[in-house]
Amino acid sequence: MFLNALEHLLRRKLLTVSLIVFAVFILLFWWGVASSAGTTESNVHINSPSGGRQPVVSPEDKAWIAMATAGPMLATILVGLTIVMGASVLPDEIASGRLSLWASLPQSRLKLYVSTSLAPLALSTVLGWLFFFSSTFLIRAYFPFAPASFSTALIAMPIWIAVTWAAVTTLSLIMGKIPAMLVTFILGGFSATMGSIVELGKTIPEVGESGIYRVAGIVTLVFPIERGYRAILAGLLPTRSTIDEFLALMGYSGNISTGELLYPLVWSALLFFLGYVAFRKKEIQ
Repeated sequence: MFLNALEHLLRRKLLTVSLIVFAVFILLFWWGVASSAGTTESNVHINSPSGGRQPVVSPEDKAWIAMATAGPMLATILVGLTIVMGASVLPDEIASGRLSLWASLPQSRLKLYVSTSLAPLALSTVLGWLFFFSSTFLIRAYFPFAPASFSTALIAMPIWIAVTWAAVTTLSLIMGKIPAMLVTFILGGFSATMGSIVELGKTIPEVGESGIYRVAGIVTLVFPIERGYRAILAGLLPTRSTIDEFLALMGYSGNISTGELLYPLVWSALLFFLGYVAFRKKEIQ
């Protein structure tokens, strides 16, 4: 069932279009990074305490800026792909009659639900690794740096995607495909904006003590889509930067705790279980 659902997803034009968009993006991104690296020698330098001269913006800083530029675009492509696939897989399988064929076999509803709905999560995770890791390797080719933790980024990818996947899968069974996509996209965008305020509050004390920071914290608990995204960046990019406050303004503090990473995983599991409850009540003919 899992392979059957995965096969139907792989044959969809949406996947082809997404890969074409990514290919165009990575070519343009490569051009921009290469052009920026070519101007390294003309960058403004300052006198260091040791008497030498050092660049105002280090290679690590440039790496952060490059991924801060690429990250939102990559996230938009991936989240959009996950939303459409996650909202479509169960409703489409039910409407086509394929799911009723599987349901006629001696197997539980839980196995049917899990096997079919896991396909979008698996495919989106693989694409996420492709998108973000290839971009990181491209950046490293021009601005050498040591990533903080490849393993953190590897683990954080499915956790980040799982929030969108669980939400849209469950909502598609409750309110239908199109409303589920709209609601998930709006909630995700709102939560990502609030997440940037949370990151800013980690660097600037005045923001951390404000009321909007507390509101942002509540929003990211209710829909924790962006914690995994921050963890991916924190793992792929340098741990230290001389432009921390500037990066915080862009929504990156590079500081994600274990609890912030694990909470979205638990949240997704609970929401996915609610989807199963809705699936059990649904007639499959």
